[in-house]
Amino acid sequence: MNDLQLRKCICLVNKFLVLIAICTSLAHAELSPEMKKLEKSFHYQTGTITLLKGDVVINTGDKFRYLSPEDSAKLLVDGWGNPPSEELSLGMLVPADLSPLEAKGWGAHLTYEDDSYIDDADAKTINYNNILKEMKQRNMLENIERKKMGYEELHLLGWAEEPHYDQNTHIIYWAKRYGIEEEGEGEGGFINYFIRDLGRHGVFNINVISAGEDFPEVKKAAPELLKVVSFAEGKRYEDHRFWDTTSSYGLGALVAGGAVVAAKKVGLIGLVILFAKKFFIVIIAAIAGFVKMLFGRKDKN
Repeated sequence: MNDLQLRKCICLVNKFLVLIAICTSLAHAELSPEMKKLEKSFHYQTGTITLLKGDVVINTGDKFRYLSPEDSAKLLVDGWGNPPSEELSLGMLVPADLSPLEAKGWGAHLTYEDDSYIDDADAKTINYNNILKEMKQRNMLENIERKKMGYEELHLLGWAEEPHYDQNTHIIYWAKRYGIEEEGEGEGGFINYFIRDLGRHGVFNINVISAGEDFPEVKKAAPELLKVVSFAEGKRYEDHRFWDTTSSYGLGALVAGGAVVAAKKVGLIGLVILFAKKFFIVIIAAIAGFVKMLFGRKDKN
């Protein structure tokens, strides 16, 4: 390699490093004044929090922060643009090192279904593809409700992760991928990641809301989330006694929607991912322009 080639190579590397710096800067762009004000209004809690009169215990550790139902509603509606929900919220868990209002921010919404003890005997015989077909039909009804409320339609594209049940922990996981368009594939879109922790008298729900591109990070955080939330002794699935009331449906129906009439629910993803998607589009456009500026003409150096 001669001196001229070496200088060009060094120049190219320097430009690439500048590009990385710009990408990093854009990815951590400051919040708007309105979002900063909303962020300051949140009352984050850490440590031990008890829910449902002590039946469920949250130990946030150093990786998560807890938001009360009131603050969670502000995040979901004012921060992420979701429709107001009538569902009884138990609050949210958000990463300790990341604002939920940032482009890569995400949160886990907590609820509880008092559906009695759910028998897991059908765990190995469930046809999840049939359940997905039913969900897509129901999604059309959900979109009718969304349009009535003035929100954009969100289309269920398929599984981001097919349901799977852990017989040892009595936890079932699955993830659904949504998009603005009726068809799509790949790792984009919007993700609702569902974690259902079966208990003696009901099911504790952890619904994680994220962008499709952030789903791998969310999956990595899932085991940590499960360490944070737990049933109190005597309320766990293994504490079941024969005289306890048993739910009229099993795991398949739990995945499909449980006892809730899903057509009355519009989901939790709302416009949160639209905000994230618009933000990333701005980043991509800026990067594309910068690349063109740097490499689209001959290097005079």
